[in-house]
Amino acid sequence: MTGVGAGAERLATGRADLGLGAVAAATLVLEILQTRIFSYSLDPLTIHLAVGVCLLGLGASAIVLALLPTPAPARTLGLAGAWAAAGAASVPLVHALFARLAPAVDARAPLGLAALIALALPYFAFGMATTLLLVARAGAIGRAYASNLAGACAGCLLVFPLVNRLGAEGALGVVGWLSLAAAAVLAWPKRAATRLALAAVAAGLVAAQLSARSLFDFPPDPQGQVAAVKQRAARLAARNPRARASLVNRWSRWTETGRVDVWELRSNLGRLQPSIDRPLDVLFFAQDASAGSHLLGVEQDLSRARSFFERTIYGAGYARGGVADVLVIGVGGSPDVLTAAWYGAPRVVAVDINGGVFELARGPFRELLGDPYARPGVRTVRMDGRTFLRSSREQFDLVQLSGVDTKTVLSSGSLSLSENYLYTHEAMREALARLRPQGALAIARFSDFEVHRLASVAVHALRESGASEPERHLFAVRQGLWRTLLVKRTPFDADEITRLHAWVGTVAEPPPVRIPELDLIGVGLAEPMSVEYSPAPRPVATTDYFRALARGEVDAFVADAEADLRPPSDDRPYFFMRNRPERILEKMPEVLGELVQYAAWISAVAALCILAPLVVFQRRGLRLPGAAPTLVYFTCLGVGFMSVEIGLFHRFVLLLGHQSYAVTVVLFGLLLGASLGSALSSRLAGRRRVQLALAALVGAILVYGTALDAVFARAAAAPFAARLGLSLALLVLLGLGIAFPAGLRALRARGAPLVAWAVGVNGFASVIGATLAVPVALLSGLRFLLLGGAALYALALLVLPTRDEEAAWAAGDSNPEPSG
Repeated sequence: MTGVGAGAERLATGRADLGLGAVAAATLVLEILQTRIFSYSLDPLTIHLAVGVCLLGLGASAIVLALLPTPAPARTLGLAGAWAAAGAASVPLVHALFARLAPAVDARAPLGLAALIALALPYFAFGMATTLLLVARAGAIGRAYASNLAGACAGCLLVFPLVNRLGAEGALGVVGWLSLAAAAVLAWPKRAATRLALAAVAAGLVAAQLSARSLFDFPPDPQGQVAAVKQRAARLAARNPRARASLVNRWSRWTETGRVDVWELRSNLGRLQPSIDRPLDVLFFAQDASAGSHLLGVEQDLSRARSFFERTIYGAGYARGGVADVLVIGVGGSPDVLTAAWYGAPRVVAVDINGGVFELARGPFRELLGDPYARPGVRTVRMDGRTFLRSSREQFDLVQLSGVDTKTVLSSGSLSLSENYLYTHEAMREALARLRPQGALAIARFSDFEVHRLASVAVHALRESGASEPERHLFAVRQGLWRTLLVKRTPFDADEITRLHAWVGTVAEPPPVRIPELDLIGVGLAEPMSVEYSPAPRPVATTDYFRALARGEVDAFVADAEADLRPPSDDRPYFFMRNRPERILEKMPEVLGELVQYAAWISAVAALCILAPLVVFQRRGLRLPGAAPTLVYFTCLGVGFMSVEIGLFHRFVLLLGHQSYAVTVVLFGLLLGASLGSALSSRLAGRRRVQLALAALVGAILVYGTALDAVFARAAAAPFAARLGLSLALLVLLGLGIAFPAGLRALRARGAPLVAWAVGVNGFASVIGATLAVPVALLSGLRFLLLGGAALYALALLVLPTRDEEAAWAAGDSNPEPSG
């Protein structure tokens, strides 16, 4: 080869690697970004369906390429560039469509299904570009796949800065620009037509960026609290032609952990107006369109909200007296912090993972709220509440959690339907450790089921702490749908019980405390208050559960109860799941109705897309030796990777403090390890070496599945930077990138269509793995999910190509590179 030819080939190789990296970065930014958008706009169950359909686009592109004629090497870069440009153009188009159709997204409805398929189009285009380049570079697959994964790592690092600075709407434009940059690198616009096409896409992206707020005006989750307030206000107003009632957005902010909104209910309906002693402005706070709270317009006069502080369950933790130092977990619109100020707490530590909640109180609503975080003795901590409980050594008289919920989604598409690490028995034990001997937890939740399960969590943790009569450590108050459970490290004494009963008695018939938005969704605070459970000497037990607790028979009651009242653990942190694991299978259609339908639908589509190309290959006379082991191998890699990835997402929440951090760090760490492993895979040529690498991987996953809790407990008190470094070290060591490129290298001797088919099999298997992860975790726990991933990798090890194919494994990086 001449020097000029060699130089051109090296240039083409560099362009291919750079293009692979840029497309992968666009793909990862879009995938993680969509989890934030979907978490705001979709019902939790439908989020899982939507992301699964999007990932389907990646697998579909590889299958399509497997069926099409293999392009000439000289055309590969140009075709890949064209698909990257198509992906850039499709991103704003499909998300503008989604913003208008999101309320209709439902896998069972034609319009909703069309919206889901539309969302898959950018992934299909990105997948076409990626697979074209991987197939063309099958001989140098280690380096090519490493470039792809390195770009994905870069995408992980971009998401948080983009969302914080530009919001989700502006960040979508960056996805388009990344893909367009890849198109420019790959297509190398020598011809006027190419330059004109890229310029047209660029013009469209500029227009989309300038009008992002209106073009991508994503609606709130139709099943969430914001939508419920809007709908019920509209229905009330519709009954009277002269009435007016609307919910107006006053402020919004996208952060890496959720979108924060402040809403104002504007109405001339008298019964919707707040009446807390005297006129008081009340605004509605929501995170990801739910997790509602409220902003009390006390300004500089706390007495304006006196009835709220003294006549609602927010004051339950103070009624027994003796409260000095207070820890508030989950500050929302800051009502708990203001309540602590009203009762004169000299020290208040306010903990929340979402920086937006502190920003709104220090910025646009500072005067309305009376600048709560500038009050003497108030300290804010931006940290997940569970992480604070694990890492702090401070002691408090009261730890307050008012309606703290979790609504988060994993970027893999696996939504934890009811996950919350604040309500496990391990978390309860850690919260009790933060209390002084006479201190108490005050946890406000909704419904009898939730307060009963909380009581079971408390009983378990108290027994672990040495309490012989845990029923004497609990006190429960009821107000409408609200329940507040008080939990003490030591038994309630007679004076405390008397004071609590006296306090409840004084507010049994209070003047109504109206928070209009909460009243509309049925969780208002205008109802009278009553004692639901009290130990001796003034015993009260108003439910079967509490009567069993008072008799010392709670264990038998929990064992026989229809609902699952057993305390959840960190391995199965599904506090809100009412069904027992052993009954989930029989009730699966009821509990996960759409998910079951989707799983069946996606499995049928995947089977068709995976198997149909084999029939086509045979008709074309393409040799298919070892097709079955190849199918099993790449299926195991896809499902196994998703099992490990999703299991690690959930486990690393305990170390990093929030799912958004865990998702990004786990993705980055696994992809970085995979990239390094892929770069080294060419040096691991030979079946035996790949077997050893896979065996080491299986062993590492087994160790992680059993030992992570102990490691995390020891590291809990370390600074965040140290915990981040530990996370990356643990994740990179897995090096999951060896098995996939090694398998593709073995297939290249049989032709490009089979390489593309294998990429498609892996993609569809990943979607199936994400779909199955939720029911597996619900049934058997996160540890089982990790161990299941290890078993799948072990099966992949057993179906490695036979000794007759050793030559293909040992061939190394000898295939020519793509030319431009």
